[in-house]
Amino acid sequence: MENPPQQFAPPMSTAVLEKVLEKVLGRLTSVCIQVATVGLDLPERLKDGPRSIDALAAEIGGERDVLLLFMRALTSESIFQEVEPGVFAHTEESRYLLRDAPHSLHGIAEMLGADWASKVWEPDEVLHTIRTGQPAFEHVFGQDIWSYMTANRDQYAVFSRAQTIFSGPKDDAIVEAYDFEGVKTLVDLGGGEGTFLEKILLKHPGIEGVLFDLPPVVEQARARIAGSAVADRYTCVGGSFFDGVPAGADAYVLKQVLHDWSDDESVEILRRVREVLPPSGRILVAAHLVPAPPRRPLKYLMAGMWVRLNTPGGYERTEQEFRDVLDRAGLELVRIHPTASTHSILETRAAD
Repeated sequence: MENPPQQFAPPMSTAVLEKVLEKVLGRLTSVCIQVATVGLDLPERLKDGPRSIDALAAEIGGERDVLLLFMRALTSESIFQEVEPGVFAHTEESRYLLRDAPHSLHGIAEMLGADWASKVWEPDEVLHTIRTGQPAFEHVFGQDIWSYMTANRDQYAVFSRAQTIFSGPKDDAIVEAYDFEGVKTLVDLGGGEGTFLEKILLKHPGIEGVLFDLPPVVEQARARIAGSAVADRYTCVGGSFFDGVPAGADAYVLKQVLHDWSDDESVEILRRVREVLPPSGRILVAAHLVPAPPRRPLKYLMAGMWVRLNTPGGYERTEQEFRDVLDRAGLELVRIHPTASTHSILETRAAD
């Protein structure tokens, strides 16, 4: 009689177990940070120095012992510190939750705490997207995220602020990594409120910029850019890149755009750009490249999963997957420019 197969039983590792437990509890940490930042405004209340738990409880109208437990839970994650019994102050990490801090993350905490953003992360909704392919957002709200944002301008403002915050350091890294030599006119496709294009124009005084996005988005961008030092070199155009894009540019940039769309849709977008691309023109795709297995992807892919729960084609691609999309669109990859961020710049041109 054959011996039964041995079940795999890895040796116990307390360190590994603790790491896994920390990941399992990660959502609780995120929710507590959202409550502290948006619900209780604690980063602002500690802005000017240490405060006692009694003073904080009286100020927010909270139950002292629960608030004390809450604060100590956050200190375990280096969000605030207990400098003496019952007295709390900022840490280097928690200061990034202040509204006016450089590279503040307050807007991201605000977005993740919004009703529409939190519902798509319910376990049942994540399972629904995995099993059906339908975005959790559409399953919950009965419409796509862009229609929802168009109809709910207050929530679009929250969404837009978070995207600008999330992109800020990456935008700086992309601008530094590419020299835009020979570019006289640059079109930023799907550029949102236009902060990325503004940074490029500020660094390169010889470039004229065109921001292209949906009409409601462009209206907000136009108002924001009016007082900028580059306003005289900045044009805003509303439309959909599925219907066509502005012609007459030397270069077109798609930053964090194609990860919102399926391969077929991405090919269609790129073909629309190729139709108006001059012979010497280039298309710059700024994106996160998933490393080829077995290399482990960066944690950024959790943000990629968030995109997929909200959009029907959301996807993060490997270099080869990008090459396949570009080839179908009649483009060739000339060079990949690394940046100091998690993003790379794929420089492409029309294939011969």
